Amino acid sequence: MVKYVKQNFLRGRNYVNIALLNRQAIAWLERTANAKIHSSTKLIPKQQWELEKPHLLPLKRLHVQSELKPYKVRKDNTVSYKANFYTLPQGTYKSRETIVLLEIKQKEIFIYTMEKEFVCSHVLSFEKGQTIRNTDHSRKKSQTLEIYHEQVLALFNKTEIAKNYLQMFRNDKSRYYRDNLQYILKNHGDYDDNSIRDGLLFCAENKIYNAKSLIDILDRHQKDKELCAYVPSDKTLDTVQTDVIKPHPECEDIETSDINKYENLFN
Repeated sequence: MVKYVKQNFLRGRNYVNIALLNRQAIAWLERTANAKIHSSTKLIPKQQWELEKPHLLPLKRLHVQSELKPYKVRKDNTVSYKANFYTLPQGTYKSRETIVLLEIKQKEIFIYTMEKEFVCSHVLSFEKGQTIRNTDHSRKKSQTLEIYHEQVLALFNKTEIAKNYLQMFRNDKSRYYRDNLQYILKNHGDYDDNSIRDGLLFCAENKIYNAKSLIDILDRHQKDKELCAYVPSDKTLDTVQTDVIKPHPECEDIETSDINKYENLFN
């Protein structure tokens, strides 16, 4: 079409302005392009337009849904959208009045709570009658999270320091708290009470909320305690003057934690 217009309408025509060019183009269409027999169809375009016009249907506008729309949550923790079912995390359904908000962006469906907090997302399915699953939704996250929390708290002897530190950890890393708890459970060592207390207080003071760093610090405190608790054997004492026995070099820098120093950390 562009080539046809260039070679038949624009060729040799002097340009004055766009308004004049548009008027000339309409006149050319009326007397030439739409009024003469088409070389391929052997039909006159203007006549065919009048014949086909009564049978044409309005063009359906492509609606891109970007606003949040409410949908009911089913008892099986799914939401129905355009003849498909999308899974939600276990426990999302509370009652018949449970509602979530859906938002469609390109080829994805995003699901939010009524408070507009993100719940999950799925790839949008263009089939019918399908259940689009997220295998992670089969777990009851809130229950297992509390189990992990209690297990880690027990490792730290359920002291007030441990309770307060874990709460601060949870507030700072709420999204990744489960992963951090799992790391602690998998990698913890055998720590004495003083190592646990000093390690947790050190992390609280320095705002360290990372499971790997926490374990490294606890291991370090435990190692330091073991070095400082070293007692020479009787045989060693027989051969070494007691006045030259000195503390292990690494113990000279250890400061005893003053619990009063950290009273305000958890307030």
